[in-house]
Amino acid sequence: MENYASYNKQSALLLAEYERIKSKSVEVEKWLKRNMDFALDSLSSFHNYEGNRIIRRSFIHGKNRVSGDFDYIFLYVSLDKFAANYEVKRLYDTLFFEEKLLPAELKAYHNY
Repeated sequence: MENYASYNKQSALLLAEYERIKSKSVEVEKWLKRNMDFALDSLSSFHNYEGNRIIRRSFIHGKNRVSGDFDYIFLYVSLDKFAANYEVKRLYDTLFFEEKLLPAELKAYHNY
């Protein structure tokens, strides 16, 4: 689906790199900065939905004839084949949003 197979290869490399540097805080900060766009943009659709690791996509199917609102089709794809993507997203969210290892970048992200 889309570029997720190639992203998964990149994610596997990023996870291996993180395992090598995780005890060096300066290197982890560099890793976070270098991979910010990938983790926050490219992997933004990876979620843990009701305990299931999925990709959620929505499409406008047209307008509802009764309400006049857009009707959406939601597509949920299992992440079993894209597990490295999910792990990078989860790790990045933990380090960036929860542990706040890059406070200036986090502030800029929230102000964007």
